[in-house]
Amino acid sequence: MIYEKKLYEKIKKNFTLSLFVIIILFSCFYFICAYFIDYKKQESLQKKLMTEFYDINDDFMSFLEDDDNIKKFDEYLKGEDINFKNEYYEIYNKKKIDFRIILYGKDDFSENDTAIENFQKLVNQTTEDIKFSNFINSNEKSTYIITKKLKEGYVAIHIDEDQLKKAFDFKGDFIISDRFNKVIIDNSRFDIITNARKVNVEDLDKNVYLVKKSEDDNFKIYQISLRSFTPKIFFFLIASILFIAFFAYLIILHISKKMSNELSQSIQQLTMQMRDIRYQRRNSLEFLANDEFSYISKNINKLIRDVKDLSEKNTRLSYEKKLTEFKMMESQFNPHFLYNTLELISIGIYTDKKLSNKLIKDLTAILRYSINDLSFVHFDEDIEYIYKFLDIEKIKYKDRLKVEFDIEDEVFKILMPKLFLQPLIENAIKYGFKEKDSLIVRIKARKEDRIIRFIVEDSGHIDKKDVDKINKKLNDEEVDIFFTDNHHGLINTYKRLSIIYKDVRMYFEYNENTKLIIEFDGGLDVKSSDS
Repeated sequence: MIYEKKLYEKIKKNFTLSLFVIIILFSCFYFICAYFIDYKKQESLQKKLMTEFYDINDDFMSFLEDDDNIKKFDEYLKGEDINFKNEYYEIYNKKKIDFRIILYGKDDFSENDTAIENFQKLVNQTTEDIKFSNFINSNEKSTYIITKKLKEGYVAIHIDEDQLKKAFDFKGDFIISDRFNKVIIDNSRFDIITNARKVNVEDLDKNVYLVKKSEDDNFKIYQISLRSFTPKIFFFLIASILFIAFFAYLIILHISKKMSNELSQSIQQLTMQMRDIRYQRRNSLEFLANDEFSYISKNINKLIRDVKDLSEKNTRLSYEKKLTEFKMMESQFNPHFLYNTLELISIGIYTDKKLSNKLIKDLTAILRYSINDLSFVHFDEDIEYIYKFLDIEKIKYKDRLKVEFDIEDEVFKILMPKLFLQPLIENAIKYGFKEKDSLIVRIKARKEDRIIRFIVEDSGHIDKKDVDKINKKLNDEEVDIFFTDNHHGLINTYKRLSIIYKDVRMYFEYNENTKLIIEFDGGLDVKSSDS
């Protein structure tokens, strides 16, 4: 049925939208976590690593730049017997690093020694007072060299790679190299060091590992860690969400199909019974289900009974009043209008529940108002229910219907038959849409001295021949409105106005649009009375 189809479409649309939002939110959550957990953590580790390395390096530099130590180094190079044990153990006890202090005279570069060759290259390449270098020792490890120029030569501190590692309290994976990318310390589990003992981080998979690099004029420091959130994990989680969503979707469809079948049966039953009432094949609704539809049917039955009771009471009035009141009730409680409104409610239950609730409230208000005890009301009270009637019509015709009001304040104070404008507006809408796809209805009301004039004009068209025919019928006092098939709403309004006001005139004016004019003497002080 159409209800099931609309329900499925709405479920698909909402489910797809919800799934899309969930994936977007999850992706945002994933990347936020990846940033704060991985990048922030690595940034903190990198800072700690740099602090530890530069603290070690600064201690050795301070050792070499100490004036007392420089004096001893120069005296030793002059041939004096100087013992460096105290200075050695002072820094050894501080850092727990085993290192060697080597002094070179100005003429000591002739020896065939790798350390001396590297030292000589370093001296020739740079002009800094403190110089840093390294070379590969006999154990295939790096030896880190810190050198300072003296008056009598040079002093160098040699620290083997394994000894240098002992000074670090850092437990993660890291590599420290000189500015030429030659490894000073390799404390990583990853095979990213070339045969020439140079760093090559390009071989690492960037989707699995994070590499944080810091460098200055002398050193490059690499800190390496595994990602907490990898693309593989991300896509696995997305696939899991889609997998779960698929089964959830099947379950929801199954449940919704079962529910829609039950609702469709109730709506179909209610619709068929309303159609029977419309064609007078039955007098009331029968509903066995204990739900909202049962509540609606009970209230409609009550309204039908109330209308029937009122109609029976009205038959005891005078012939004119009896016929007029009967037609008034017929126009106010029109099964065709009620049927169409309930059709909108039944469709709106699946598409827009708020709209359905509003339709039910407006329809209930109009029906209650139409059967209350008052026959005449002030126009400012009556217009409120005209608006409710138009709200229902606008939902049916949507943007194709536009209604404009232009009413003087004095008109709102006069007494009028209840809902007297409703059949006139309904008539304009009914016949106007036969000629056009869109319609504009204008309602004007003026009071000039004692004369009240209402004009109901729509953008539809009516032939002159039809205008003459309707005008003749409206002014035929002998017309029996009880047995009139067409235009009974117009005649009903005319007759009801004639009961309380004198000199009532109702006629169509022929022009491009359909224009109905109602005029009467509104000087009578008519009081509200029970029907």
